[in-house]
Parts: sequence; structure tokens; C-alpha cells
Amino acid sequence: MSKNLDWAEINDPWVEHETFPELIEEKANILDILDKMDIEYINSFSGEFSHKLRCPLPSHSSGNERTASMFICADKNSFYCFGCNSGGNVINFVMRMQGLPFYEALKWLAEAAGINGADVSDIVIKKERRDPEKTVVFQTLRTGTLIRDQLASKKNSVDYNRWLVWADKRFKKLDIFLDTVEDKDWDVVNDYYCKIKSFIDRNK
Repeated sequence: MSKNLDWAEINDPWVEHETFPELIEEKANILDILDKMDIEYINSFSGEFSHKLRCPLPSHSSGNERTASMFICADKNSFYCFGCNSGGNVINFVMRMQGLPFYEALKWLAEAAGINGADVSDIVIKKERRDPEKTVVFQTLRTGTLIRDQLASKKNSVDYNRWLVWADKRFKKLDIFLDTVEDKDWDVVNDYYCKIKSFIDRNK
């Protein structure tokens, strides 16, 4: 076993999926996006809403309605249309407006907001699951078994307590996966499993 082994962290894919959307929401202002799309809006003094406009979403009226039904909350960087009941954050707006999937909308917003370099390289585009039968639950349990077996194999080693700390960190990561069980996240858990397995194989 390497004496210089970094027990604390593995390059977990969850970090990439979790932090980049937050960065986009912070940097990409919905009013700036409206300006970039040449969509007109006016001030509003209705409750928490700061601006209003005719709904530009293609699924509604594409900006052709007579009165404004979409409202913007600048403080929350969000929108809501009382005509078509569409709402959400700036990412949701671009997804609906441009007809883009989630991660493509992130890339579009990154370019629009001038986010580049290492930040954009963290975007992970999810591919279709290679095996539809492998759900997040199955893959998470598979990963948990791998971590548990690795811990058991180190039971009588001098480094056992350090492996306990390592396993605890990994199981906490699995808790996050179990709290967001959706088939669309299968690739995230699969990446996590592969990184765990590679780490163990390298340090047997």
C-alpha cells in the first residue's frame, strides 16, 4: 500500500453534476438572457415579481399574446407564466425557449454568460444508458457492495482505521445518489462505481 495515498478524496462525478448548474444560476441572469434573445419586458410591481412580458415560449404563444402573462423575479432569477403554467429558473427558461436538453442548455448559458475555461470543461453530457435494466438503485447497491467488501478485506490491516474513514466518505456520497433516484442519473452512479473500482484496483 502506498504511504502517500490520498485517502480523503476521489474525483467523484457528482461534484461536476452538482456545482456547475449552481454556477450557471449565479452567473447567468435571466434578464440578460432576455436581452440577448431580443425579448422585450417591462417593470412589474406585482408581489415578488420585478418584470413582466408576453410569453415568448414556443409551446405557448411565442410572444404573440395581447397582454403579458409571464412574470420575472429578478431576485430569484426565475420566471413564471400564468398563461401556460411554465416556470422555473434561468436554466429551465432556456431549455423551454431553445428546445434544449438540460446539459445542452447549460452549455448555451455558459457561452451566453461568458463562462469558459475550466468551468465549462466540468460539464458532463449524459449519454443514453447502455443497459436500461441497470437503474440507479441497482448501480448504487453494486457500488455499496464493492466498498463494503473492500473494507472487509482490510479488517486486520494496520491501515484499517484509515479505510474506515475512506468508506464513510464513500457511503455518504451514496446517500446523495439514493436521495435522487432517477433513471436519468444512471451514468453518474456508473462513473462513481468505475472510479471506486479503479481506486481499489490500484491500491490493493
